Amino acid sequence: MKSENLKVQDSSDNTKYTYSATSESFLDGIFVKHIVKPMLKVIPYGIPANIITIFSNSLVILSFIIAMQATRGSHFLWFLIPIFITVYVIGDSLDGEQARRTKTGSPLGEFMDHFLDTFVTGVLIISMSVSYGITNPFVIYISLFISYTTQGTAFWEKYRTHRMVFGKFSSSETILTFTLIITLAGITPIHDALCTRLSEIGFIQSSFLSSYPAVLNMNIMAVIMLVMDLVAIGNITITLIRCGGASAKYWLHLLLAGITAVFFMLSDIQFLHIPPITYSFLNIDYISSLLVSIVEKKKDPWPDFILPAASIVIYFMHIDTPLAAVLCLVFIMLRIVIRVTAFIVRNRKYWVWKNPAPVAESNQ
Repeated sequence: MKSENLKVQDSSDNTKYTYSATSESFLDGIFVKHIVKPMLKVIPYGIPANIITIFSNSLVILSFIIAMQATRGSHFLWFLIPIFITVYVIGDSLDGEQARRTKTGSPLGEFMDHFLDTFVTGVLIISMSVSYGITNPFVIYISLFISYTTQGTAFWEKYRTHRMVFGKFSSSETILTFTLIITLAGITPIHDALCTRLSEIGFIQSSFLSSYPAVLNMNIMAVIMLVMDLVAIGNITITLIRCGGASAKYWLHLLLAGITAVFFMLSDIQFLHIPPITYSFLNIDYISSLLVSIVEKKKDPWPDFILPAASIVIYFMHIDTPLAAVLCLVFIMLRIVIRVTAFIVRNRKYWVWKNPAPVAESNQ
């Protein structure tokens, strides 16, 4: 087990910033000891941790763009996905180490690090779904719901106990597992095998599952994703027990997120990948507000009611148009942009484009 505490003196208002985390992750230990620590020797002291955070997360977006090419049967530049995601995982540890090294840890840095990580969840799940031709909305939305609940529950524990806890199968292991699965989609024999539908497997055809066409229409990759969801549910349960449960507001968020997922599933809006992206942003919206509460020590936030209500209206009014999908996406994105912008403005004193020289060097 590894415990870390980061305390930084803020000379502008004589306050202390403290970040506390406990990690049991075997993979994180390997990355930090054998990759991140040696890299610190070649990373210029002047590069701010926030720049490392933004750069590493941008590689995830590039991976998502490459994965989207699978919709057109193209695997051009597919080999870059594992490279980009691996660099992201390294950067996700490197930014914290750089902050400790330069004594520039701050509320803004903590927020940016965790906030940008929330985008990775949706990107990887949607990328997996696209890569293996998974169109079953149940599989897509339940995977998004479970994955974001895992992430949100971890941050809830941070809110309640003031300490992040990374288990043996932490975010690094999860991300690299997802990345391996997406990477394998670029290998035709493996891709074709995992895209085999259950209806094409003899012993399943003759089993009790033959009475469930929706199940038979799933492919092997979809089943793997659902099994991973079951494992994640176990982790969610353990986290909630460890931190003594969650507040009514957090349970309300889960209820509304679940309702939204159901009505997004039932609706027939087929416009690019906007509906699942919008659903991802609904979860990101709540998590970002929870992160603000953590950093600024505020009361836990209320979830959004508007998008869940809109999903119900869209279904019952049969508003299955691209315009409805775009409006929902724009609304939830604006909520996030406004909140994040306001937070950055309040904490702008922590943003630097270049770290100041170490005290020992500046006195020479």
